[in-house]
Amino acid sequence: MVAIHETAYPRFKYSSTKPEIRSLYSPTEAEQRWRRSRKVDHELQQAHIVYLKCFQRLGYFPAYSDIPRSVREHIAESITQ
Repeated sequence: MVAIHETAYPRFKYSSTKPEIRSLYSPTEAEQRWRRSRKVDHELQQAHIVYLKCFQRLGYFPAYSDIPRSVREHIAESITQ
């Protein structure tokens, strides 16, 4: 049976490993430049990137509370480096 996150209606896979999260949700350099060009505070920039990466993966904008903490934390760590 196909897992729900692999169907036509993608959802988050809640048992993702760190390498999976890193490969799917790490912002590219171009996305980092775009984020830095936004004239808003750091928290809003982070939210923009979280939603961007989720939309790229899922094809829709999920509710922020539906985004796994591991994904949000990975993105937060990757944009502060």
